[in-house]
Amino acid sequence: MKLFLYQNNYYGKIFLTVILLSFVFSCGPSTKIVNSWRDPNISVDYRSIVKVLVVGMVKDESTRRMVEDKMVSLMRANGVPSYTYLTQNIVKDLDSAKFVAKLRSDGFSGIMIMRLVNVEKTTSYVYGSVQPSYYGYSFGYYSYASPMYYSPGYYQTDKYYTVETTVYSTMPDKLVWTATTSTVNPEKFDQTIEEIAKILFDQMKKDGFLKE
Repeated sequence: MKLFLYQNNYYGKIFLTVILLSFVFSCGPSTKIVNSWRDPNISVDYRSIVKVLVVGMVKDESTRRMVEDKMVSLMRANGVPSYTYLTQNIVKDLDSAKFVAKLRSDGFSGIMIMRLVNVEKTTSYVYGSVQPSYYGYSFGYYSYASPMYYSPGYYQTDKYYTVETTVYSTMPDKLVWTATTSTVNPEKFDQTIEEIAKILFDQMKKDGFLKE
């Protein structure tokens, strides 16, 4: 009887460990940094940032506003959504020769531009697996050869969203930091933007671009 309890406790611990590991990995972030770059001669003290223009390069106006509002709400600096500052023709505004001068005169120290550059679908095959049954254990031979259950394989389609984020300074007028992120199978828009923002700011600190 003691041996029976010992076996069940042992396999029960394995089963519990597998569940916990599956939970950890399934709840991990769906967004990853693909690459990043910063001007090695420029680092920014977060406290010195006065005002940053946040631009979401999205065709749909309502989505653009949601992206910019979410990013602004997550910034401790004085972020300003572009829809309150620029016209609907974002590209024309950004290409204007007077644009940077206007930003400077209006007190902006920088501009952050986010744009969706690619959506890619990939299909992969998830192989089936054989799992032992942890029920009905008995002594003797069956304690070594427990019943096995087979889970069939299947095809899985994932969608990867690639977002490019660039940060420009207004004085001097130049690119100072950029990064590309990849998000797989985003479920909720707000959570995805928040996740991207957190990873971006963490990467800025890691790159030595942003200092506190």
